[in-house]
Amino acid sequence: MYLHRPDELRGEGVARLKPYRQLFWGDIASVDVRRLPRVVEGDGVRLEAIPTPGHSRTHVAFLEPASRTVFVGDLMVSMGAAAVMTQESPRALAASLRRVAALRPQRLVAGHGLDRRDAVDVLEHKAEAIERAVAEARRLADRGLSARAIERQVFPRRGRIKDLLFKALTQGEFSRRNFVRAVIRDGADGVGSQTVEELAG
Repeated sequence: MYLHRPDELRGEGVARLKPYRQLFWGDIASVDVRRLPRVVEGDGVRLEAIPTPGHSRTHVAFLEPASRTVFVGDLMVSMGAAAVMTQESPRALAASLRRVAALRPQRLVAGHGLDRRDAVDVLEHKAEAIERAVAEARRLADRGLSARAIERQVFPRRGRIKDLLFKALTQGEFSRRNFVRAVIRDGADGVGSQTVEELAG
């Protein structure tokens, strides 16, 4: 198995799975992990691996240069700023979306069924939405508001029931509150102790 940053195989919730993950995934088997090369080729297909930290530190997208199709996995789960998992970094997500948009793909295929021909517009729209939400959350955090108060101001009431449902089903691993906590955790300039550029390196 190939993995960007193979040293982080067991990080981000995989070492100790929450019960809901164990229910769906079962036990995690031992695997032989190798560092993902920049280009993966097979059966006449060439894919360029693009590090896209944000959803996880090991996340990558793949560009198929011949058709200018980009496969973004969980980089694009929904169209705007939204609930995230506990390990996610909204700041890194936005930077990764812009990195992929700069490649000028013609088609975007995401891990949750999204298939769009206006790939650059979709990527830039989501990056802008996240950046606006991050800036507002950061501004409110600097004023000393709690994560709960920030969540209520940054995110509209629309979709609150869906967010609460996901939060309950994932035992708190997926929520809008996590978005706010990540902004606070990442600080004003970096993503925890590392910059987005270091994560993508």
